[in-house]
Amino acid sequence: MSHFLKDFLFLGFIVWQSYEEVGVSQVKKEFAISLVSDWAVAEGFVKGRSDFVRKRGDFIDCISVQVSENGDNVALNVGAHPVFLSDTDLWTVGALHEFSEIDCYIRNRLALGGEPDFWISLGLDGAVLEADLKTLLDVAGAAFFKQISSVNFLVKSLTIENISSRLLPDCFGVITKSRLALLGVRANMTVGDVVTAREIAEYGLSICGMAVALKRDFKKLLSCL
Repeated sequence: MSHFLKDFLFLGFIVWQSYEEVGVSQVKKEFAISLVSDWAVAEGFVKGRSDFVRKRGDFIDCISVQVSENGDNVALNVGAHPVFLSDTDLWTVGALHEFSEIDCYIRNRLALGGEPDFWISLGLDGAVLEADLKTLLDVAGAAFFKQISSVNFLVKSLTIENISSRLLPDCFGVITKSRLALLGVRANMTVGDVVTAREIAEYGLSICGMAVALKRDFKKLLSCL
């Protein structure tokens, strides 16, 4: 994106700062998206209906820009979705355009310094804001996507022992144990390890409590194993 366009968007953003109408948050979000765009495009993402999205090996990756309710701060959320979890063809251009971060099975908030809820002020100077967002993407964003490298990564990470003790890579965030088990079952099925898939499915069924939908999913998978 040209510096002229960025300056133009920033000036528009400054003008809108003095208003407290509903549309202000959207203007700020569009400005933040414009700052993220260069990094995302360079990494192979395209702008979809709502988020940046790309296809990468066995995964669909997403980056979403979130502005706080008061419009003062911005956060970046990322997601990675194993293609084997979907019955639709996620490789088509149309499907990618509609896919978003909230559709991803593995989701996380990008953060620096170990903070669980990381926000950057939209009141910063435009160049400083752009630099802070780029640093967040270079450090936390790149690390998230690098970690989720393949189906084999899921297989090695999502063992019963690792799930039960939550000795897991950071990318899995706060996904519940039962949902991690479900992902582990599907990953092992994908690589053809039926024995391990069954063991994890039985474990997942034993810990899913009152989650009716998850119980149904585990029972359905067990019937196929």
